[in-house]
Amino acid sequence: MKVVVLAGGRGKRMGTLTKNNQKATVCFEHKPLIVHVLDQLLQEPFVSDVTILTGYQGIDVTSVVKKTYGKSSRLSFLDFPETTGTLSRLVSAFSCLKVRHGYCVCGIDSLVSPTAFKRFCTYVNSHQNDTVLTLSPRTSIAPTHKIAYVNSDKITDLITQDSLNKESRELQWFTDVGIRYFPAGIMAMLQHRSSTQEKYIPSFVKELLLAGTIVRGFVFGDIWKHFATIDDLYSTRSLK
Repeated sequence: MKVVVLAGGRGKRMGTLTKNNQKATVCFEHKPLIVHVLDQLLQEPFVSDVTILTGYQGIDVTSVVKKTYGKSSRLSFLDFPETTGTLSRLVSAFSCLKVRHGYCVCGIDSLVSPTAFKRFCTYVNSHQNDTVLTLSPRTSIAPTHKIAYVNSDKITDLITQDSLNKESRELQWFTDVGIRYFPAGIMAMLQHRSSTQEKYIPSFVKELLLAGTIVRGFVFGDIWKHFATIDDLYSTRSLK
């Protein structure tokens, strides 16, 4: 499985930590967030190669990765310093890449346990023709992430947490953790999409749902970590 890592956002909610530095290089447990993500990806046999998409302060990310992993044949970079938004950056990337297989797309601000990621890879391997979102019942960990309603293992709705009404709150909702898989057909669709359209991946997934496209949810109950603010670096429990 090929993987794209989104490491180009400004991370404004990190305050002074990201004023002049890329969020991906901020350390948690004495290790940069990008290294946490890459360590997990590179030890997973399902993962063949990883493309890192940089933007804001991209040279910071490149420097940390090359210092940590040297000239790894499994790692490559694409830099889009003028492009904002996760989907816009992804669209720009797939205009440069050959899309023959599906891609896992993840950021650097959500970390799951190695066993949870391995189960995700196994699940994707059985559903390579469908879009898959990694979902958690622990919705309070990332209150700004969209939440999904799942029927069996198929997602039927994706909304913001603050849009829940009284009746909806009685249902079981799951947070979109931010680790996703898009099949080759969806990737090919993105190649022909304008980067000036909707900028963010969750809104694109909502478009797929409204169009009747199958979007599956891989639900896991393990502890996971989300890094949006400085407090998250100190208040999040270890995965170990």
